[in-house]
Amino acid sequence: MTTLPQDLHAVHGPFDREQIDACAASLGDFGTATRHLVDEGLVPPDVLMGLTLTLLSGQPRTARAANDGLASAIEGNVWVREQVTIHRPCGIDEPWTVTGTSARRYVRKGRRYGVTISRTVDEAGSVIVSNCTTGLLSYRADESLDEVNEGLQESEVHIPIADHTVAMPVGDIGPGHDLATRFPIEMTLELMQRRDGKSPKNPIHSDPAKARRAGLAAPIAGGSHVAAFVFELLMREWGVDVLLHGAHIDVRWKSPTFAGDRFEPTAVVISATPSLITIAIAVEPSKLQGTILIPRKSA
Repeated sequence: MTTLPQDLHAVHGPFDREQIDACAASLGDFGTATRHLVDEGLVPPDVLMGLTLTLLSGQPRTARAANDGLASAIEGNVWVREQVTIHRPCGIDEPWTVTGTSARRYVRKGRRYGVTISRTVDEAGSVIVSNCTTGLLSYRADESLDEVNEGLQESEVHIPIADHTVAMPVGDIGPGHDLATRFPIEMTLELMQRRDGKSPKNPIHSDPAKARRAGLAAPIAGGSHVAAFVFELLMREWGVDVLLHGAHIDVRWKSPTFAGDRFEPTAVVISATPSLITIAIAVEPSKLQGTILIPRKSA
């Protein structure tokens, strides 16, 4: 077993344009703002929030064999929480490097979790995205496991915060501003398979047989896929780049979204000051809950 914290091997971009197109297509007819952002040559926020997973899936086989934590692989893992700050827009063809650390592992109620922190920079070393990612290492519970903590303590893990240094003007928004689709969206297996593409890194999102092997009744939608429907609401209301200038997103996935599930993304402004907008987000019934902080400056 590798001693934590453990630095991971750097992974380099740019993103694959086919992957970005697939992510936009996975929202179906609902993803008009996301499609517009991609047409402008920019990476959508739901893709940027997954850069820790890009780092983990890019680890050499030797590193995976040496580490039985979250960095061992992402196949079969379930994303349960993401705390991410997007410091600036990222071009689809823009080179980047993501580095990170497998920071801690712990066991709760028979399930093993791993926490990884990562940082993505451009060629000049400027930060594009900061992530703190929590993953469930095995969906099946093992009641024989003792509750333990390895590596850093929870209080020692670096958590990203909203970046006010890159804030942009955002419209006149007050508390109680309520965004919702007002109609349910169906997560179809076709949409899930569109997002995964031809070579899925974690086929529990698109392959029924591999989902069952991992302990799931059926494929579940990826965490960023579910979150993308909430982000689409905000991008339609306040501009396609509203989440790309210092916004901090803290999301917990409360229950799986299976193929055929119907849900409604919502967002409610709970406070708005001249410098910060705080938004409570959810995907109901009980799929996702979280908070988005959007720093803003005067026009």
